[in-house]
Amino acid sequence: RDRTELDLQLGMKRFDNLEDNGSNLSPNRIIGRIRYYSPPVRRTSIRPFLELREDFLRRQRQDLAIQDYYFNRFDASANISYEPQKTSLTGGFGVQLRNLTGINQVPYDEIAPPQRYNPNRIADKVDGFTQVTPFLNFSGTYTFDNLATRYDRLHKLSGEARYFFNTGGGFATVFADYQKVFEFGWNDLWITSNLGIVTGSFSIADAIPMSGTYLRGIYSDDIYMDRVLTGGLEYRLSLTRDVFKIGAFTETAVLHPHVIAGGSSPLEVATGVGPGLHMLFLDNLQIDFYVSVGLSTIRPSNTGATIRIQKAF
Repeated sequence: RDRTELDLQLGMKRFDNLEDNGSNLSPNRIIGRIRYYSPPVRRTSIRPFLELREDFLRRQRQDLAIQDYYFNRFDASANISYEPQKTSLTGGFGVQLRNLTGINQVPYDEIAPPQRYNPNRIADKVDGFTQVTPFLNFSGTYTFDNLATRYDRLHKLSGEARYFFNTGGGFATVFADYQKVFEFGWNDLWITSNLGIVTGSFSIADAIPMSGTYLRGIYSDDIYMDRVLTGGLEYRLSLTRDVFKIGAFTETAVLHPHVIAGGSSPLEVATGVGPGLHMLFLDNLQIDFYVSVGLSTIRPSNTGATIRIQKAF
């Protein structure tokens, strides 16, 4: 049979005010996706599908003295998926409409001193753009076992690679993540790793943000990268079966910060550590809350908090 998948993500974050050291909590992303899968081809594991995706993002680049900017990208693609047991492979081509606008870049002499950066690292004025960019897309997921009773605890390796054909020179992105969960009764040990690479003629909007995926709650506006590899450990101690747990985590990132205007930057190592609180809500939604303290080889220490909600079953 054919099937349709719908995804929606909404997000908020606290934006620092570069001119007076204040901050405010504001929406920062709306992400929506719809996929339509045709029936399998001749009773095989091959399915063509169409995908539409919309990302509307608001971000801050403190290292470039940008208070905020807006980036909109809309994808339309035709794809083929191959889904034998334990494996999912997809490939396709599409077009992305990209729009960078609303760039609020603060003059260096107006930045409040605690947030002032080395002026040699602040680039010339950053301009917006509108582009229509064809792309190729390849992705895959391998599930090592199907023994986990919850979707969020699967032992799996996932990856995605894209190549964008820009008129000024193309660029490529590669992302991968790995997860393994060991269960000790109702207690858990989590091992995770994430990889991100962007290379070629890409814009500031394509640089990889630290927030969320790589280090939890720290350096979210300070670090944008073109290469990053992370590894993490987390232990969750059950208080009430699978419903309430407390835990502690540590994770480390080896990264190369994104710089523009011919600049250069050394490799950097950043680490986060902190406690976590975990709740299974309505027997279906897993809610994870983390507080983190971050240390870096070239930056001041940083603190932050993050909340993550995902489907458990």
